[in-house]
Amino acid sequence: MMTYELPQLFGVSKLSDVAASHMADNVVLLQYRGVTGLMSRTLTVLKTRATDHRSGVREFQITADGIMLVPVQTTE
Repeated sequence: MMTYELPQLFGVSKLSDVAASHMADNVVLLQYRGVTGLMSRTLTVLKTRATDHRSGVREFQITADGIMLVPVQTTE
């Protein structure tokens, strides 16, 4: 496992100064999002090698039970 910390708190425009994603099988971006004055944590799967993945940004919470993805609200 390799981790890389980015200096930007919001609005990440590139993952690193060197091209490192070709060495990784999976790339996951964890970042903060500010919406209506509240901070939330988000998770985005940018790359998975040899398998499909959903490319959306998902909010998550860290609870006593572990990391929980917040259910996606549909507008139906």
